[in-house]
Amino acid sequence: MNKTSILLVGLLVIAAVPTSSVAGGQISPEQELELAQTPSAEGIIERTFRTRGTEYVLRVNVSNHTLRVSAEHFADNKTNAAYAVQLNNNRLISRGWRASEGETSQSQVYLLNKYYAGDVLRNITLYTHEKVFSFTYNFTVPRKHNGRYLRPTVTNVAFEQVNRTHGRVFVTARSDTKHHYPAYARVWTPDVDAKLLYLHSGGGDNKTTESLIVPVAKGEKFEGEIWIHADGLNETGPLHAKWEFYGRPGNAHFNRVPFEPMKLNRVSEYTYVNESASDSGRFEMSDREYRRVLGGIGVVLLLIVVVGVLLGRRRRRV
Repeated sequence: MNKTSILLVGLLVIAAVPTSSVAGGQISPEQELELAQTPSAEGIIERTFRTRGTEYVLRVNVSNHTLRVSAEHFADNKTNAAYAVQLNNNRLISRGWRASEGETSQSQVYLLNKYYAGDVLRNITLYTHEKVFSFTYNFTVPRKHNGRYLRPTVTNVAFEQVNRTHGRVFVTARSDTKHHYPAYARVWTPDVDAKLLYLHSGGGDNKTTESLIVPVAKGEKFEGEIWIHADGLNETGPLHAKWEFYGRPGNAHFNRVPFEPMKLNRVSEYTYVNESASDSGRFEMSDREYRRVLGGIGVVLLLIVVVGVLLGRRRRRV
């Protein structure tokens, strides 16, 4: 609900009833958390393999994001029972083990920070001395988990007026994973089309801010949209995301919106439309003016309540 709508509701309340409450707020990207897929209702995959007198139990729990190997040598001999586990092309576990009868081994690793978020298909492979076992499952890494951004995400948009005709838009993206993601952002505004920003360099730098100059006359609103993509804009995937932004100096807003492939031959064919700012009433007043009007509505409501109480007491006396 935009500011104008809230004010209209407040005015209707004044005309109809003595008391009411108005509540509202903007959903920030920090509140967004995409649900991850699980391979089963319990989120557990378990496989048992046997080779050369050793039994290996490989258990993946995608609910708490752990992988565990439990091994037991049951044969009456001593043998090389070493094993390793690999996730796609990344080695997770490497255990050297020369086992005797009855000996056991256990290894465990936390998976969520090992996943590459750009992939959905996960291939787990167990290597032993003689054989190789593997299985696959689908899992989409959430954009945010336990306060950490596991995919490149726009976390702030700011704007400052540079001169009478132009302003600067600052875009901040964050990614807390150890993986390097080639997160490119295309930024559109009414007069700047397809400006390319490189928002995350990787290598331990979990936050990057880039900016661009846009033609905005002093006192006018700014608006635009940001497309983050690792591949082409005609494709889609876990790393693709889109935001719209709008506001005035010191009062910037940005909302995450669904990403849909462009389906165009050239980026230059794309027509910019900002749905978040399509309601012109959104820019009719500043936050300061908005708070003043809401405060005035509150005072009027309070006066109505007081008058109602006084009238009620007078009627009871009569």
